[in-house]
Amino acid sequence: MLNEKHGATASDSTDARNVSACPYFPPKRDMSHPFDPPPELLKWLDEPVRQIRLWDDRLAWVITRYEDVRDVLRNEACVSVDPNRPGFPQKSAAYAAVLGLDRTVRTIDNPEHGMQKRMLMRDFTVRRIAELETAITAMINQCIDEILAKGPPGDLYNDLAFIVPTWVICKLLGVPFDDRRFFADRSTACISHEVTFEEAAAAGQELYEYLDRIVTLKESNPEDDLLSYLVTQMREGNITRRDLIALARFLLIAGHDSTANTLGITTLALLQHPSQLEDMKANLDDRSYMMNAADELLRYTSVAHTGRYRVTIAEIKVGGKVIPAGEVSGWEWAASGC
Repeated sequence: MLNEKHGATASDSTDARNVSACPYFPPKRDMSHPFDPPPELLKWLDEPVRQIRLWDDRLAWVITRYEDVRDVLRNEACVSVDPNRPGFPQKSAAYAAVLGLDRTVRTIDNPEHGMQKRMLMRDFTVRRIAELETAITAMINQCIDEILAKGPPGDLYNDLAFIVPTWVICKLLGVPFDDRRFFADRSTACISHEVTFEEAAAAGQELYEYLDRIVTLKESNPEDDLLSYLVTQMREGNITRRDLIALARFLLIAGHDSTANTLGITTLALLQHPSQLEDMKANLDDRSYMMNAADELLRYTSVAHTGRYRVTIAEIKVGGKVIPAGEVSGWEWAASGC
């Protein structure tokens, strides 16, 4: 999204636009078709670059056409992902209190972004995940066996969708799996749209202090995990301790919460589309088919429905409109192919 001016609100805008006519972003979904884009958003496709209002009443621009989104994301000379720049928008009060303050791959521009990303590549390669495939399959089977043993009704989210990705990210990071409820509760508060700035900040601080203690343990007793590797990078001067802990906090939140929610809603989507479910059952042994089906489910049920946020650092022309520097830009469904 692109802001009308730094700190601008509906009440202090000085141009002639009718601010009250700008719709809020994101628009509400039609809950009778919860996986579809909001009907109001589909109407915006006729005006692919338009003004909207954010949760805090700041004016912004929303970009909805795929080609425009792609071009803007590639234009590092004109847009920035750094929330410390004047005019940058936040998704909610919780983001502003926690993740919006961190310097992680989500919130830094190149060349720092590339440096941090390279630090993570060792543990997020296809080969590394393949090494975990047998253990992940065993964990899934164990969860299913326990659900069946309990009998109906089963709790797919808490007994499988939450457990499996949480175990994986704990394994990769080197965080105790037994602490999952502690950091899951704090993680939810850090990204929720329904908590106050103060509540999110308190949860974020507790999670920071928790990971700070784990980093201290890794310093004296390193293991074969990502946090131990990042500690070596810290000792070599490639990342500060604060940024290391912030990065670990971001990975812990993103690594289990979004995946757990995705497992839940993709299962629901298949149950609501039984013909598609039957097709998948008939092709379980076709790896290419299943990979394509997984990609399509991720596109259709994307949990990243509040878009990608940027601020202009130089004037940019998008979809025939000129957006000055210092304004807020975001894009919603174009990035997920809708």
